[in-house]
Amino acid sequence: VLLAGEVWVHHLYVAGMPDWLRIGQMVTTLLISVPVGLMVVSLWGTLYKAAFTFNMALWYAAACLLLLLIGGLTGIPLAVTVLTVNLSETAFVHAHFHFVMALFATFAIFAGIYYWFPKMTGRLADGKLAMLGFWLNVIGVNLTFWPLFMVGVQGMPRRYYGYAPWPEFAPYHYVATIGALIIAVGMVVTIVNWIYSAINGRKAETNPWRSQSLEWTHCPNPPGPGNFPTDVTVSEEWSPYNYAR
Repeated sequence: VLLAGEVWVHHLYVAGMPDWLRIGQMVTTLLISVPVGLMVVSLWGTLYKAAFTFNMALWYAAACLLLLLIGGLTGIPLAVTVLTVNLSETAFVHAHFHFVMALFATFAIFAGIYYWFPKMTGRLADGKLAMLGFWLNVIGVNLTFWPLFMVGVQGMPRRYYGYAPWPEFAPYHYVATIGALIIAVGMVVTIVNWIYSAINGRKAETNPWRSQSLEWTHCPNPPGPGNFPTDVTVSEEWSPYNYAR
C-alpha cells in the first residue's frame, strides 16, 4: 500500500523527467514486485502437499494465479529505465496490462462464480460445458496477448487501429485475432452454461465442496430468509480450516 502511491511515475519515464527521479521510481517499482511475488508464492504454497479436488473454481483460481505471474514477470522490464525506453507505448504494455489486470481479475471472478454457484442457484454448474469454456478462455487469452508481447518487443506502437506500415507484424495479428474469437466463443459457452445450469442443472447438496465453513455446513442451497434455518452452535474447537479431523 505504501509503495503503490510512489510507483505511478514509471508511466512517465519517457516524458523528460530528471534522471535522479527516474532511478528512484525504478527502485520503488521493482520493490513493489517483492510483496506481490510473495503473495503469489504463498497462494501456490497452500496447494503444496494439500489434499484437494480439482473443481472449476480451483481450475480458474489456479489459472488466474498463472496469469498474474505472467503479468508480473513481464512488468519487470517496464520498471527498468533502460528497457522501458524501448517498450513504453508499445503493444508490449498492452499485453502486460491485460495479463496483470483484466485477465487475472476476470478469471478470479469466474472462480468465485463457480464456487458460489450452488449457493446462489441451488444447482451445480454443468461440468463438461464449464471445462470447455475454461480451456477455450485459457487458450484464447494466450493466443491473443502473447503475439502482442512479440510485436511490442519489435517496436510496434499501441493505440494504432491498423498496422499497414508494418506488414511484417500481420501474422502476429492474425493469431491474436483468432485468439480473440476463441475468447468470444469461450465466454458464450460459459454464460450459456450458467443460464442453463441455473434452470436445469443438477440440484446441489448442502455441502458440495465438503467445506468446513458454516455457510456450507449449516445453510441450505439457496439460503432462505435469515440464512440459517436454526440457531447454529459452534464448539470452541471449530475452525473453518480444520480439515484434518
